[in-house]
Amino acid sequence: MTDILLIQPPVEDFYFTYKRSIPYGLASIAASLQKYGFSVAIVDCLAVKKSKIIEMPEQMDYLRSYYGDNDISIFSLFHQFRHYGYSYEYAGKIARDKKPFLVGISSLFTPYCHSAERTAWIVKKFWPECKIVMGGHHPTVLPDQVMRCDAVDFVLRGEGEVSMPLLAKFLSNRFDRNSILNIPGIVFRKKDYPYPSNASKKSTSFSEKCSSNSYSSNSCSPDICSSDICSGRSVHPIYISEPAWIENLDELPPPAMELVNHRFYSRSKDNVYSRSKDDADRRETSVSGYKPEEKMANIRHGSTVVVAGRGCPMPCTYCSVGASSSHGRFRQRTVKSVINELSLQIERYNVGFIDFEDENLTLNRKWFLDLMSQITKLSEGRSIELRAMNGLYPPSLDEQMIIAMKRAGFKTLNLSLGSTSAEQLKHFKRPDVRKSFEQVLSIAERHGMETVSYLIAGAPDQDAQTSLDDLLFLSQKKTLVGLSIFYPAPGSVDYELCSQKGLLPEHFSLMRSSALPIDHATSRLQAVTLLRLARVLNFMKFLVKESGSIPEPEPCNASTPELEPCNASTPELEPCNASTPELEPCNTSIPEPEPYDLETSVQTGLKGEIKIVTKRSQEERKRVGISLLKCFLHDGKLRGILRDGTVFEHNVDSGLCRQFVQEIKRMRRVSSS
Repeated sequence: MTDILLIQPPVEDFYFTYKRSIPYGLASIAASLQKYGFSVAIVDCLAVKKSKIIEMPEQMDYLRSYYGDNDISIFSLFHQFRHYGYSYEYAGKIARDKKPFLVGISSLFTPYCHSAERTAWIVKKFWPECKIVMGGHHPTVLPDQVMRCDAVDFVLRGEGEVSMPLLAKFLSNRFDRNSILNIPGIVFRKKDYPYPSNASKKSTSFSEKCSSNSYSSNSCSPDICSSDICSGRSVHPIYISEPAWIENLDELPPPAMELVNHRFYSRSKDNVYSRSKDDADRRETSVSGYKPEEKMANIRHGSTVVVAGRGCPMPCTYCSVGASSSHGRFRQRTVKSVINELSLQIERYNVGFIDFEDENLTLNRKWFLDLMSQITKLSEGRSIELRAMNGLYPPSLDEQMIIAMKRAGFKTLNLSLGSTSAEQLKHFKRPDVRKSFEQVLSIAERHGMETVSYLIAGAPDQDAQTSLDDLLFLSQKKTLVGLSIFYPAPGSVDYELCSQKGLLPEHFSLMRSSALPIDHATSRLQAVTLLRLARVLNFMKFLVKESGSIPEPEPCNASTPELEPCNASTPELEPCNASTPELEPCNTSIPEPEPYDLETSVQTGLKGEIKIVTKRSQEERKRVGISLLKCFLHDGKLRGILRDGTVFEHNVDSGLCRQFVQEIKRMRRVSSS
């Protein structure tokens, strides 16, 4: 038996980024629970490299005209809606076997709230004796919506490292019944815990505000709950307390990373995917993690994440954890605390890759230089790569810092640009970062470092021409482009703006970048066109880096031998979509641009199976991409290719495509003269 089970649910979407799904937040909460004597296990439903095609939700039917046929070219976007990870029943069976008295379920992103709530229903079905608590950004901002799901007994708003042990103590009868009111961030149904009426005063205004939302939460399935619950017509009064924010992060114990499946998250592909496992072995590994002395011997390069600070002091309107959002204030750990945590992980799990999931890692220059210096010492004699995939603020970087970053292990700088338009940056409440951005690009190039530049398109009142100008500006820079289509993140200023303008989608499931959620100054057709142009641009950059130039335009001839059927499977797009439980990142959801390297890689096949994509098949895919690029540069039409070799035209905004081609040609003439 296990006292408490913490679950990271599966994900349903067009894509998923496995390498960023390490359940760091759950491991942090687990450590706090262990400190109070509770036994804990993590059920990571995403710790398996498999997916299956499922029916796209009915509310997403409009996307079919934008994503179209199953394009296997380099310029492909999305085609199939998938269930990523283990089944919901898998989590339920583990709960039945472990028999916990409390199950915590992470519900980070609002568009994935259905998966979290379905997980709750299935767990209750398999083990009705447990109590279920849900935490994360979605229940923090919209607790009344979550409490409409009868399978959820409690919500913990804010950060759960303090409140979760207190709830566990309460449920294990270590506290008297009145102590529930002293649990920070607690949400519960008043019928279950009938306390004095004056307790409701703390929650009246927020509850009324949340309840005024007329949008469907899409939280339940008709086969597992009543229509009254799904529609929200039968909602019991609830007690809602203010979110809990931890003041001193250094007081927290290091995350219980021994509960994480390190073999799955290893960067050593042969070790992760080449061996077959029976179901019993896979269940054990995804629940209990790996003991370093028994199971880490074959892993060459472990992968991990770390959060050195929470929140952000900047007021960006699209962000749900910044100074203008409902999130807690910006707090940063001491360098000593971060280094102590990293040293444990590096020694135990042979870590070769570390991703900092901070919203703003480099604002405190002195602190950051000290951190880089300490990591350099810590990693001496090891090969460790560092990344900050949530994005770095360009004005906070200078040459000394970048040199220190390279020395510590950074090879790539992920730069948060937002836009190159001064007017749009004002809308985002971001300073004009263009000058500092170009300086950082120049410094990075001098020191042999790669860069990825993050853009946002399709925000309220942001027109497509502005975003096209952003792409054309970056076409002349030595940087890959990460373009994200805006989505409204609850708790952000722009979410309220969308609400006021009547732009919020009808379903929570549509509040994701892949759903092209906002049809406003930038239309959905223009948004999907910009996504495709960003992929074209990154491929052009790859060709320039490889051969020094892009190909000359040529008329498209579908019968040419260059457009023979391509055998390469379509890689999943990997967005920079942080999935650290309990912390909602800035609303950038930036696709991490593919480097288009031609090394052997592991990809998901059409039926969800793991298949090896060889250098030869990648070469074929590149060859087909070059042919399609030649056609595009000739007539401005974006094309794809089916598996049988048929070439077809994508549904795009022809005006944006023509303007893109004309500007690329003009720039080439200028550079050659």
